[in-house]
Amino acid sequence: MIDVLIPTKNCAEDLDNCLASLALQTIPVNVIIIDAHSTDGTQKTALTHCATLLDEPPSKVKGSRRAVALNEGLHHCRNRYVATLDADTLVPIDWAETLLNYMETHPNVDAATTGNNYAPQGHREKAMLLISKLLSNHAREYSQETIIPSVPGYNAIYRRTPELSYREDLGGCEDYELNQRLGPMMGISGAPVQHIERKNMAAYAKQVYGYGWSRGRYEQLTRDANPKYLLPALLCLAFCTVFPIWAMMLAAVPVALMTLDQDISKNGTILSYIYVPYVFMLNWAVGYIAGWLQ
Repeated sequence: MIDVLIPTKNCAEDLDNCLASLALQTIPVNVIIIDAHSTDGTQKTALTHCATLLDEPPSKVKGSRRAVALNEGLHHCRNRYVATLDADTLVPIDWAETLLNYMETHPNVDAATTGNNYAPQGHREKAMLLISKLLSNHAREYSQETIIPSVPGYNAIYRRTPELSYREDLGGCEDYELNQRLGPMMGISGAPVQHIERKNMAAYAKQVYGYGWSRGRYEQLTRDANPKYLLPALLCLAFCTVFPIWAMMLAAVPVALMTLDQDISKNGTILSYIYVPYVFMLNWAVGYIAGWLQ
């Protein structure tokens, strides 16, 4: 058996689907939900699926409280291996068994992932997935055993050791920081999950801003800077400086779409490959700078 930690907040529908897929696992799993005081039925969903439900402790750190939630969950783990999932993830029936068997037969590996085989629907999701693949190794599945720099928090398994603890003062990038302290990380073939992308442009813009903020704050606190994460901010600044009118015109469409809560992929337009990168670049840049200044 393995422990499975899932931090949640107002995600009842996604959590219901995730827990339903976990209920079909070929080996027993102990699911622990750490909820940030949801108001949409998330807690009821967790209890309906007989998961252990914990309240997320308070935190004074601005930004993501995911590290606080996961550390609380770790206090209640009792098995040798701990897996982490996001609520918007669907797992195949052999996911837990595949990860457990790999860790049992590879004692020198500290963490592993089976990757992500999400099939995007429409141009917007394809553009989002393309950006994710360009920036990280997380949005992929593995045809063979592969050494990777970091395992994604939405699909990972760790050995439960004293070193397995998340740094709570970061406010984000807690998985990445943890992985830098641990040993070999592996991507393995078989049983990839489906990590569902954000449903509309507003949610995507908010997500990207959070990623940028987390990375900026992480680099400000650890001084572990990587030029590629600064690049979107530099490109955005250069574009707005050289083409200010075009910058305002391009910004108007995503803002309108977010206001109307519409998805530009529904009409199959190729414009997704223009606006999705622009929304990403703009929101990442603003978030990254805000994180550095925090």
